[in-house]
Amino acid sequence: MIADSLTVDSQEVVGKLWRAKWKLLAFQVMVAIACLSVILFWPRGYLSEARIFLQLGKESVALDPTATSSGSMVNVQSSTREDEIITALDILQSRELASKVVDSLTPEIVLGQSADGESTGGIAASLKGILNQAVDVVRQIDPLSDRERAIISIEKNLKVTAERKSEVVVLKFEAKSPQLAQMILATLVESYKEEHMRIHRTDGSQKFFSEQQAVLSKELDEINERLRLEKNRMGLASISGQRDLLEVRNKDVSLSFAETERARASVNARIEKLTEDLTHVPERINSTEVVKPNSATDMQAQQLYTLQLQATEYETKYQSDHPKLIAIRKQVKEAEENYLKKESKSQEVTDDINPIHRDLTLDLLKSESERAGIEAKLNDLALQRESVLEQLKQLNQFEILITDLERERNVREAKYVSYTNSLEEARLNKELEVSRISSVVTAQEATLQERPVTPSKVMVVLFGAGLLFAGTLFLAFVFVKLDDRLMTPESVRRNTGLEVLCTLPKLKQLSRS
Repeated sequence: MIADSLTVDSQEVVGKLWRAKWKLLAFQVMVAIACLSVILFWPRGYLSEARIFLQLGKESVALDPTATSSGSMVNVQSSTREDEIITALDILQSRELASKVVDSLTPEIVLGQSADGESTGGIAASLKGILNQAVDVVRQIDPLSDRERAIISIEKNLKVTAERKSEVVVLKFEAKSPQLAQMILATLVESYKEEHMRIHRTDGSQKFFSEQQAVLSKELDEINERLRLEKNRMGLASISGQRDLLEVRNKDVSLSFAETERARASVNARIEKLTEDLTHVPERINSTEVVKPNSATDMQAQQLYTLQLQATEYETKYQSDHPKLIAIRKQVKEAEENYLKKESKSQEVTDDINPIHRDLTLDLLKSESERAGIEAKLNDLALQRESVLEQLKQLNQFEILITDLERERNVREAKYVSYTNSLEEARLNKELEVSRISSVVTAQEATLQERPVTPSKVMVVLFGAGLLFAGTLFLAFVFVKLDDRLMTPESVRRNTGLEVLCTLPKLKQLSRS
């Protein structure tokens, strides 16, 4: 019974499908015609491929001069170059780069409207014209300029990829003709090279560093002039040298002062001892004792002899009672008495300066003179020490000013050197930009591939076969269901104009009963 029911159902289904055979055939023919039309008339898309190599260049390992102009250290660590590759992909897919390509080639060329980008391999120009008119009508809903449509076309048809851990970027661009695809992709690569150089360089950095270098040079000259004038006013070459000199002088003066004070103490002690010794030593001593004739006695003897002669003469002239004779006799008697009292010889004693007293006195005088010299030297050393200390005080005051000036000079000098290096770096970057030297190397120029990549005949055939198979099954199922719904008394009456006398149950239901 089951086999009979299945046979009846299959026959029923086949019958329904047979009744819809022309519809199914029409669908299959339409699918085949559609696939063939796509293969024959669909606009061809031509692919151009280019490869660029991002080598390790100056902009990859060096910072822009303005990044280090403040003198601070910038720590940039990157274990791989993935960030640089990602940046390159972003720039290649950016709207700005697409805009530059459009501006370079003009929107007409990019859209394939000019003779330079026009395809010569079209087969159905009339159909394309009708299609373009239809597209233009649709575009009027949201009108766009040719430039905007050209930019959108580049963004849509450009594909940029990069393999992991690779420094090669692959660019693919699809256009209406191989020449147009090659032209647009080549222009895009050149525009990217310029953009790569531009974004890795700071505009105006050379002028900025040149101006700053001039300002710093002027300030450095002014500070050096101030420093020179201050040093000339202070009379020194360097703070450290002058300090060392004053410290040596202060040390020498202090040592001399201490030695002189010790010498003064020694001299004072010696003077005190000499003064004490002089109080016990006589100034003069007897040196000789001589016995010699007494000159006074001799004179008295001569006087006595003279008186005696005169008395003899008066005795001959005068009487014994004559006053002259009496007087002369009296004088002779007194002279004899005095003569007898005197000794005929006298003893003479000679004294002299004590040599010990003299030596002590000379030593005392020398010590006092030495003490006066020592006192004068102490006064001079005290003045020198005060002068050195005063100079040290002034040097300490000058050191603050000189240190500030030298610190400012060193800061300006370090900045001047830094800005000079940055200026040279900026100049080098400018020269590299002018010479169009970049780390971006074209590993593969934009190719000219005359074989279209769209539409893909294999994909169209596979898609058509799948659509044909699935569509046929779907339509068969739909037609079977529709046939069941259409076989009703009302539909028969409406379609044939005959009355339905009775209805019979489905064969499937009869077989089950």
